[in-house]
Amino acid sequence: MSNQQPNDKEVQHSLRGLSLIDTIVGISIITIVFFGLFGAFKLSVELVYSTKAKISAVALLGERLEYIRSFAYDDVGTVGGIPPGNIEPLVQSTVNGVPYTVRTLVQYTDAPEDGLDDLDENGITADYKTVKVEVLWMIKESSRSTFAVTRIAPVGLETLAGGGTLRVNVFDALAVPVSQASVRVVNGEVSPSIDVTAFSNQNGVVSFPGAPEATGYEVYVSKEGYSTAQTYAASTENPNPSPSPVSVAEGDTTTVSFAIDQLGSLHVTTEEPPGEGSFNDSFLSENSLSATSSVHAIGGALVLEDVLGVYALSGSARSLPIAPDNLVSWDEVVIDSTSPTDTSVTTHLYYLTGGAYVLVPDSDLPNNSTGLPNGVTDISLLNPLTYATLQLEATFSSDGVATPQVDEWETSYRAGPTPIPNIDFTIFGTKTIGTTAGGAPIYKFDDAFTTSAEGEWLGEDMEWDVYSLFPEGGLYDVV
Repeated sequence: MSNQQPNDKEVQHSLRGLSLIDTIVGISIITIVFFGLFGAFKLSVELVYSTKAKISAVALLGERLEYIRSFAYDDVGTVGGIPPGNIEPLVQSTVNGVPYTVRTLVQYTDAPEDGLDDLDENGITADYKTVKVEVLWMIKESSRSTFAVTRIAPVGLETLAGGGTLRVNVFDALAVPVSQASVRVVNGEVSPSIDVTAFSNQNGVVSFPGAPEATGYEVYVSKEGYSTAQTYAASTENPNPSPSPVSVAEGDTTTVSFAIDQLGSLHVTTEEPPGEGSFNDSFLSENSLSATSSVHAIGGALVLEDVLGVYALSGSARSLPIAPDNLVSWDEVVIDSTSPTDTSVTTHLYYLTGGAYVLVPDSDLPNNSTGLPNGVTDISLLNPLTYATLQLEATFSSDGVATPQVDEWETSYRAGPTPIPNIDFTIFGTKTIGTTAGGAPIYKFDDAFTTSAEGEWLGEDMEWDVYSLFPEGGLYDVV
């Protein structure tokens, strides 16, 4: 028998269990697998739910179509629609807890077999009725829909008995047809009242065959991103509307045309026009100086400082930065200085670049490095974009007995325009919607506005037109 004892490594190996890292990794793997299975289960449940909702929608669709087919041809129409009838255009229904909206649209259709529009052989464009039924519902805040279209033809010859045709043409500012424009027709003077919407075809045309014979048809035309057009009912404010509601006669076609086009914006600014400006310092004080060294302004001149009658041997002074708003161009630098014997004063022009002031190079301003001459220097060739901010500097030297002096310096420029804030103005277009009892035009757009503190007004979603603008008080010109 052996009495040999296990060593320490063997004991440690036999007692080894799961470490903290092993536990964390294991839990992570289990969590990933669990969430994967849960996601797959959730997806399958949503798929089953969505499929059941679609099956119910299709069932509602078929049920609605069969209901419509049970009507006689002359009775196929919607309440408030053209052709009119007793079929509700919107019906709400709930199946298995899902709410559905069933939408029905009935329209006459002009078949090409006997000619279209004015070329129709018998002059009746209502050859048969097209019925579109659409079912709409929501799944997880996502809209879903399905639809079906069927054709219902008359037993005998087509007819417009009891009604006529309302035809609407839609075109843009260049008389180009506008397709997919929404055309809404409303007539509250017939029973039942009519309120139906259809969309223009590729020729910009919408036809409403079978419109009941009546007056007072109101038409509204619109399209996303376009202006609107409509008929206008007579009112106290607009006693003579134009265009006014239209009439439809039995067996006749009434045609109306409307122009709409894409919207734009109108930017109005109120401002002083560009004009002359200048930076001038006659040295009555040092308020227009940014820095001085052994130089001060006294008696209307810039001179070297003196101590007990002895002038400083050198000195300098710089003007405040010259940075006109809305700079158009620089003009001139004018320097008025005097230099007694054994003294001198030279003036240089600096510009701001990269956060520091640098001497304007001689290539753009000749002799600037050696000093600008006394009198007038032309700086009109300096690029206002590069040289947006300038600064004058005078450098003095003396023998101590006398001092040179600068009596005045000036930098002129042209800048503008300068905004004028809070200006009231009226604006109106040329399009009218009628006339007053006295015959004065009533403009479609006629309003008053005020420019902002920055002298601006922006009119958005403006209709295509020619606009006239009148500032209040007549103190300003329009350009």
